[in-house]
Amino acid sequence: MPLKLREYIYLFLVLGLLACNEAPQETIYGHKSWNSDWSNIRPAMKDSIENFGRSNAISGTAVGPAGRTPRSWYTRQWIIKNVTQEELEQLKTNPNGAVKATVYETLILRSSGPEEQYNLIKEALADSTYFFSLNSGGCVGETYMVGEYIVEHVAYLPQKSMSPPPPSLPSDLRITDSFTQAQIDDLLQLYQERKRNKWEYFDERNFN
Repeated sequence: MPLKLREYIYLFLVLGLLACNEAPQETIYGHKSWNSDWSNIRPAMKDSIENFGRSNAISGTAVGPAGRTPRSWYTRQWIIKNVTQEELEQLKTNPNGAVKATVYETLILRSSGPEEQYNLIKEALADSTYFFSLNSGGCVGETYMVGEYIVEHVAYLPQKSMSPPPPSLPSDLRITDSFTQAQIDDLLQLYQERKRNKWEYFDERNFN
């Protein structure tokens, strides 16, 4: 007996929910063979980073129509909380965009002051090789470069096209409040150059 239109719609919605809440966290981008140095990375940290990096995506707390928190979000929070400084320095060379962005974010938030933060942001912006997906709401994520994510979602560098820092963000995490105008201008110039040439840098081989 053929399915009624309403049943087709119901089936489509169910399949869509499953795709949004499961695929982006585990399988949508696959998992390439990483050529990374794990010599000073603890086994538990290595396992967590590999699990997190499989989707090459950074997700918010609510993803997909159902607004569920994906497992990768919890894994990423564990990494940020437990990774050591030595591990962070080594992981800066990890060939996975989501991992690199997480490493730079953690280093910046743990840094000793504005000069170190400025240098780390500039270092992140210098990377035009690795991309990842930022999943902050619906099924389809937005493609980001490492430095682009740091400027827009960690440093909140001031310019008209960007959202301001959330009002709830503690004052000690408002990174650019302590930057000189010359530092801000320098970072914005490099950021805008990266944005202009973004799709010239893009190589899908570095997106997995």
